[in-house]
Amino acid sequence: MPFRLRKALAAATAILLLFAAGCTGAPAPASGQSALSVPSGLPVAGAVQGHVFFTVPTLSHPLAQGLARGLQDGCDERDLAFTIHDAGNDAATQCQALAESAGTADVIFCLPVNAEMLAPYVDAARAEGAVVVALAATLAGADDSLPLDGDACGHTLVQQAVAPWLQAAGRTRAVVGILQRSGRTTPAGVAAAMAAALQEALPGATVVQKTVAFGDDGTAAMEELLREHRSLSVVLAEDDALALAALAAVFDGEDAPRADNWYFASVGGGEDARAALAAGGAFRATLSLETSENGTTLAAFAHGLATGQAPAAPTLATQLLLQPDEDEAGA
Repeated sequence: MPFRLRKALAAATAILLLFAAGCTGAPAPASGQSALSVPSGLPVAGAVQGHVFFTVPTLSHPLAQGLARGLQDGCDERDLAFTIHDAGNDAATQCQALAESAGTADVIFCLPVNAEMLAPYVDAARAEGAVVVALAATLAGADDSLPLDGDACGHTLVQQAVAPWLQAAGRTRAVVGILQRSGRTTPAGVAAAMAAALQEALPGATVVQKTVAFGDDGTAAMEELLREHRSLSVVLAEDDALALAALAAVFDGEDAPRADNWYFASVGGGEDARAALAAGGAFRATLSLETSENGTTLAAFAHGLATGQAPAAPTLATQLLLQPDEDEAGA
């Protein structure tokens, strides 16, 4: 059987296996999440130049959304078969998907749920000839790692958006709440970087950090912050969901305060965060990880790997998004 046809049939078999695993394992993306096809249409056998497999903890994460969109478009342009796998935040499901992709995928991009659990499956996939690349994380045994610097993310958000706003408002002694996730986050170290950047830019500010359990929306943590710190008026969050839940905890009641006295910001930049920015109000900034350009860049990288070249590893980018009026004021 011709090599390209064998690869195409193998990729199609992997797709069927992943659909079966998805029916019994990882849940389908909830309403409002990225409407990506899972997987993209498979090119005809004669056009296939490789198979790219991308596994993510959940497609609800903005980084996964942006990368998946760009990868899908970029792979289609380069005649690469593309499969996207949503692990439903379950490490065992992701391990199973990686095992099923071994022998069929030429390039595997992975945002790990649990990097330690994945390590043996990475070794098995590489033994079958796949190139494994970890994204925004470190993964033992992977051929390469393309990190997203959490320290840089936290500092960028504070130094370019939060601190200038507080300084312009004369509120250099503000009480700032930081909501962070327990366990590993993507990217890692954002909350600590936010706190450090605030202390550097605003030494008189009071910084209070709250840890939110994985799976919790952060409402209880925000309510606790409000009880403990009545002068709280600035809330920064490691992800969009935490920031928007905190925003709702403050403004969804009958006695909601004035929005112009508050500042909410997040790292993520997903659809909901962008909608909140467009609506105005107290949600004022987000550092966007949802950059489809990153995915397109990764597709070019994958094409080089799949066709036996030695492409230089790309760098993942971010973009600071502000409310339109504040963006214009800072221009």
